Order: sequence, then C-alpha cells, then structure tokens
Amino acid sequence: MTWLLAAVGGVLAGVVTAGAVSSGVARQRAGWQEVSAVVVKRAADQEPAQAVGTRQAWATVRWRA
Repeated sequence: MTWLLAAVGGVLAGVVTAGAVSSGVARQRAGWQEVSAVVVKRAADQEPAQAVGTRQAWATVRWRA
C-alpha cells in the first residue's frame, strides 16, 4: 500500500512540476524580441585551446532600433 501512495504522489508531483515549468517557459518566450545587429569589426581568426569544436567568437556589433 505504501508503494502505491509513493507512486501516485510521484506522478502527481511530476505533473504539477511539468505544468509549472511549461507556464514559466511560455511566459519567458513571450518576452523575447527579435533584434538585428550589424557586425562592426571582424572577429579574431584565432581559436583558443578551450574552444575546441565550437563555432562561437566574440565580435563587436552595433544594435539597430
């Protein structure tokens, strides 16, 4: 009987948590806005040793309104 209560409680907790996360993500997504940027200066061609396999680089940009 105890295992049944634990299982039902676990499922209920999972459903409540999933609903809370879903609404939080939806609220965050609603606040996002697409913006445009113009690259002002070319990023350095050198890749640091820690960035193996990444395609990211620091660059200077100017934001448009």
